Order: sequence, then structure tokens, then C-alpha cells
Amino acid sequence: MSGTKSFGVNEKNHLSIMAFYSHSYADKYFTGDSRSDFLGLANSHFDYSSIDIAYGITSKFTVEIQAGYYLNKTQNYDPTLPLPYFQLQGHGLADPSFLLKYNLFTSQDSVWSCTFIGGAKFPIGTYQEYSNNVLLTQDVQSGTGAYAGIAGLTIMAKPFRNHKNFRIIFNRKETSEGTNPLGYKYGFATTNSISSSFKLFKQCSFLLMVQNENRMRDYLNGSIIDASGFIKVAAIPAIVTGLGKEWEFGAYFNYPFYQKYNGTQFGNSYSISATLSKVFGLRKEKS
Repeated sequence: MSGTKSFGVNEKNHLSIMAFYSHSYADKYFTGDSRSDFLGLANSHFDYSSIDIAYGITSKFTVEIQAGYYLNKTQNYDPTLPLPYFQLQGHGLADPSFLLKYNLFTSQDSVWSCTFIGGAKFPIGTYQEYSNNVLLTQDVQSGTGAYAGIAGLTIMAKPFRNHKNFRIIFNRKETSEGTNPLGYKYGFATTNSISSSFKLFKQCSFLLMVQNENRMRDYLNGSIIDASGFIKVAAIPAIVTGLGKEWEFGAYFNYPFYQKYNGTQFGNSYSISATLSKVFGLRKEKS
């Protein structure tokens, strides 16, 4: 299914393609884990699309490419502020990723499986875009301008023998960013998630994920940026349904129910996203 397929490996000689779209919105400041009345941005919204292509070289080894584009990254400032502009807007290519996935273990009854993920992000996206003759802040740039290393681990389980369509997935991803030519370096980031899914009827499934994101403070020219870094916990319910025999469509709602920031920062309100995926069997095994 679209909601969990990207965590594991593909079957040998199978190519999977997944298109992704997300819209996110924010309209509130936080100091620590409390709402703040800080006057700055009125709201912000991002629209992002991507494509994920993965190929199973063997039954245990999959290569994957992720490439995305920000249709817009917009920040609207409070109109009562004495500013020469009230909107900053960026757009452009995001940094693409190249990943290697290796299935470390699958039990004979397929109840348990464990997959290692390793790879890198490449600084192809824009990181020096201007809007209204102002260099956009790093949050509004579509790229980071720096290489990044990625490592992760996925554990899948089907704990109930009589309910084989019910599964639990734990996923952990770590990202370590380099320093870009402007001296900016994102803090070390980890994402942990646990999700479960079960069939509602025929080709339609319900998925519920709880996701935790952690980022350490960022650096600029070697100095810590105090108002950076965060802890977020979000609930992500989703409906995934088959379209015919070959396509799958997923609709997701991301609601962060706990956010804690260093200093005062703009926090997320919600995001909605959709996926469309298909798997192609490119070559049949010789008998």
C-alpha cells in the first residue's frame, strides 16, 4: 500500500513509482511548548510535489531515487508591522535523495522483517533565491546547499495470525547535514514513526501513524542559532485504496498535537497530502 510500501524493499525486478503532493499551513508561534503572541509572520504555506522511483535488484536489495519540487514556499507577514514588504515567496527544486535499502531479516512465516536504509541528499535545489530583493530565509529556500547523509531502519510485524492484513511498522530515519557555502548548517535530525494498517473492505485500508521529529539547533558560520531546533509529535490518519488492479491512491492528514521549540519559532498547524503509486514487474523469472 502507498502508506507503507516505501518503507520496505521491492520484489526482484519490480519497479515502483509513487507520485506525492503535500500542502502544509502554519499560523502560530511557540516559545518552548507554549503558544506565543510574538508579532512577525501572520501565516505560511508550502506546496510540495515529488516522485519516488525504486527498483528491486534482488529480493533483498532495492535502489531508490526521490526527487521533488516546491511549487511555492510562502511566508506572509503581519500587516501591522512597518515592513517594505509583507510576503516572501520561494519555489524550485528540492534536494534529491539516492537511497540503498537492504532487507536484513525476514522470518519464514513473513511475520517479522527488518530493512536497513542508507543514502545521501545532493545539493541541487536553490538555496540563494531572492524575493522582493530580499534573500529568502533558509526556511523558504527550496534547497539546503549542502550534502547530507541518511541512515534508517524499518521493522515490520504482522502480530496476529488470523488477521494477516493488519501490520505494525516502526521506522527510524537519521539525517546529518553538511555546511552550505553561506555557512548555514542544519542540526542533526531524527524521525521516528510507528504505524498500523488494516483493511476496511476489499481494496480500501485505514492507516494510522504517530510520528516524532527531532532536530538539534542549526549553526551559522560556526555559531549556534538559539531559535532553532525542535521536537514534534504528530498523528497521521490515512485512507489508502486500490484503483483497479494496478494503481493505489492514498490521502493523509498530518496533525501535530505536540510541538516544542528552542526559543520562539513559527510552528506547524496541519498538512494534507496525497499519493498515487504503481508497481511494474519488468522481468519474469526463468523457470
